[in-house]
Amino acid sequence: MQRVLTPSEMAEADRRTIDAGTSFDVLVERAGRALAREVLAVLGGAYGKRAVIICGPGNNGADGLVASRVLRSRGVRCGVFALTSPLDRSAVAREIQRCDVLVDAMFGTGFRGALDGDAAWIADQTNQRSDGLHTFRVVAVDIPSGVHGLTGATLGSAVSADRTVTFGAAKPGLLFEPGRGLCGALTVADIGIEISEGTLLGLVDEQDVRNWIPQRMANDHKWALGPVMVIGGSLGMAGAPRLSAASA
Repeated sequence: MQRVLTPSEMAEADRRTIDAGTSFDVLVERAGRALAREVLAVLGGAYGKRAVIICGPGNNGADGLVASRVLRSRGVRCGVFALTSPLDRSAVAREIQRCDVLVDAMFGTGFRGALDGDAAWIADQTNQRSDGLHTFRVVAVDIPSGVHGLTGATLGSAVSADRTVTFGAAKPGLLFEPGRGLCGALTVADIGIEISEGTLLGLVDEQDVRNWIPQRMANDHKWALGPVMVIGGSLGMAGAPRLSAASA
């Protein structure tokens, strides 16, 4: 089962890891390198490629700066823009028009509210990325900016990504719509964050189901494998569970 952490649980895991002796700078370096690897995978190589990296004021922006350094060392041309001051939108637009990938390193799972100003404008560019002549891929750091890390909800503009690189564990906002659809393919990168064994949330995968269902023998019948319990519905809406139980 894949572990899932809420934003507050993830922040606590970060603190525990730092308290245990792994510095914040080391975690940022690992996250940035993991991000760079995913960007290179999306690009299919480095030769002749261009990236635009939009960095926010927090940890995501720091991850983006590390990734830009790594990508440049591999030969990718990077245009880096920070939201710490107003963007020159015409300059950013020119870079976007010739880039192969845009990296959203603006805001992470702790973001609340709605994107505005330059951040909302960048999000809108990711939703209008093909003009018939030029298209580019979008990679988001941790979660697409504008998506609520706990609920997956959006309040206005949000980045639409082809791939999202999150760290340590998946977050609920990446699994609930519309966040799930906006994050694209999800990569969970291990950067050495200490995750508690007592986490309450998990994502069931195919192997979990295989482990739970007993192997059937050729001569098994409906009484050999135990009864079925159906748990579902809500007050006044038990019709579907009843039908399921009757079918079983």
